[in-house]
Amino acid sequence: MMASKFEDKYLQSILATEHVNQKKQSEKDKKEIDTSECKLADFDKIIKKLYADTALGRISDNRFATLLAEFEKEQQELMTKLNTLREKVQSVEENANKAYQFLGFIRKYTDLQELNAKILNELIDKIVVWQWTGKRGKQKVQRVDIYYKFVGIVQGR
Repeated sequence: MMASKFEDKYLQSILATEHVNQKKQSEKDKKEIDTSECKLADFDKIIKKLYADTALGRISDNRFATLLAEFEKEQQELMTKLNTLREKVQSVEENANKAYQFLGFIRKYTDLQELNAKILNELIDKIVVWQWTGKRGKQKVQRVDIYYKFVGIVQGR
């Protein structure tokens, strides 16, 4: 089996197929998270300064209310964006972990002598058998998709 002989290459193949673009986007998202967290901290400082300026009479109450509403709106939008980014990053990391878990299952069955229901249940999440689409000579052509646990469908090489 390819996975037992070339575990690293197999894992890289799975990760490359399913996760390379997500991983690049995840790195961008992590940088954006850092930037957004700094902006949130800046908003807190600005609001405190704005409050102090109002208390000292440097700006009017109306101007304070207008600016405060704008900053709080931006702050809320930024927090929503941050939560979305964090969820995306966590999802990518979970998907990568699933690939490593799948490889653990593959190692377990390196020298498989017999395929039985227990093994199939451990390795395969579902099998989708499509309606046959045509004939090649006397043979019917039918698509079968196998969804493996932890990694989903793995396209043939």
